[in-house]
Amino acid sequence: DRNLLRHDTTFRVMLLATTSEFCTDTAWFDVVLHPYIEAAFTVDDVVGCDPFVVDINNMSISVDNYYWDFGDGSPGSNSSAALLTHTYRNLGGTTAVYPLTLVVTNTEGCSDTLVRDITVHPEITANFTANNLTGCHPLDVTFFDLSVNAVYYLWDFGDGAASTDPSPIHTYTNFGMSDTVYTVTLTTSTADGECVKDISFQVTVYPQVISEFTFPEARGCGPFEVDFQ
Repeated sequence: DRNLLRHDTTFRVMLLATTSEFCTDTAWFDVVLHPYIEAAFTVDDVVGCDPFVVDINNMSISVDNYYWDFGDGSPGSNSSAALLTHTYRNLGGTTAVYPLTLVVTNTEGCSDTLVRDITVHPEITANFTANNLTGCHPLDVTFFDLSVNAVYYLWDFGDGAASTDPSPIHTYTNFGMSDTVYTVTLTTSTADGECVKDISFQVTVYPQVISEFTFPEARGCGPFEVDFQ
């Protein structure tokens, strides 16, 4: 049974023994039940990217002493606060899993432990360069990926076209009479989609240049004078 009070509860157990000759005897024994104790907490998320800030909601019951072990080598905490915040780091190249552990005790010597794993991906970035970001119609642009720890890529070239290649080539057009500016955006993510970053640059395409002329006569006797227009 659970003792939900903040103090010990004593239960007296009675055993009454009777023989077939109706001889009887009674034995009494006291059972002391200490207050119920439970280590309990929730986190806002268990998977994230470096730096990963985790909010911990302490929901423990009937606790006198706390010890938080964040599992990442950082100093532990004896905080009894209802809300704790901890920042997890992962400066490596692979995903790290840290066991977030809470150990609770009370003055009667009862204890309880709860462990939740926190998964932290390495920091992810989105970055790129290009062979040119300005030019005349048609403008062929080669994009070079400079992202770190990215698994998936999504390029939005700003003109309705897209690509999932890490380093794509795209041709921009401008059939108008003035410069056209396109915003190209690269969005990168991890394999599970938990970490997402993006970056944008502008590409300026000058109008299409058309060479055109006319002349009234294409043939004649020399001397042949031609008026080009």
